[in-house]
Amino acid sequence: MTLRIVHVHGFKCAGTTFSASLAANFKNDFRCIEPTSNKSLDWNKALRASQGLKLTAMSSHSLKLPSILSNDVQFVHLIRDPSERLISAWRFQVVAQQNFKGNFSTYLQSEQPPNHQSLPLIPSNYIDVLRKRKEKDFPQEWFSHRPNLFLGVVERYDESMTMLELLLRQRSIEVDLSYPVPLNQKRESSDELEPDVGIPKDFVNIDAFLFQLANLRLDYYISLFSDFPTSLDNFKARCRQFNEPPELFSSRIRNENWLYVD
Repeated sequence: MTLRIVHVHGFKCAGTTFSASLAANFKNDFRCIEPTSNKSLDWNKALRASQGLKLTAMSSHSLKLPSILSNDVQFVHLIRDPSERLISAWRFQVVAQQNFKGNFSTYLQSEQPPNHQSLPLIPSNYIDVLRKRKEKDFPQEWFSHRPNLFLGVVERYDESMTMLELLLRQRSIEVDLSYPVPLNQKRESSDELEPDVGIPKDFVNIDAFLFQLANLRLDYYISLFSDFPTSLDNFKARCRQFNEPPELFSSRIRNENWLYVD
């Protein structure tokens, strides 16, 4: 097998649902690949690991994308409203994972990196661009050598998955990305957790720009497919008719689906 799909799994960005869909489609030819340390996962290491197992698809929370992407691989990064993502991550870690204790202001002061969703895409001259306040230059830096990087929008998940199916079909890759329910959503009790402070602008400024860009790019792709509404209706019908219990769908991301590399 040849690696065809790479998912950049942003924390609290619908990645578990998407990974479960990949696992359902590719079964033993799919892995979640992570580094053994807390550092970013080098693309070449991930590629070698995938080639060793002859994978078709992979997902990673830690992958740092190179400036130039292989044309043979469809890269996918799901983007969420950055403020909503931060609040969701805090609630999830407090209530579900129970690996953080503290209010939202403490959470922001912890090791949570600013512009979390942009980190895998950060260009080499990021600091210079940021210092000169030329965020408008980022699209060229991000996408000039990455035409096969698809940015989905979490808040428009069904539209994003429908479009991704169409784009993959152009690559002769047939997948069914329908799902029974979104996975890993916050528990009811987390609604009681309300942020005690607002989010500083510089904590999400690049992510906010990326979120806007992802929506614009999705709209552009949709405009290229005259029959997109029909395709979207078909996708939603498949989701309604999904004949696998959510528990089974979720269990597709099992321990044996994970691979840790040095």
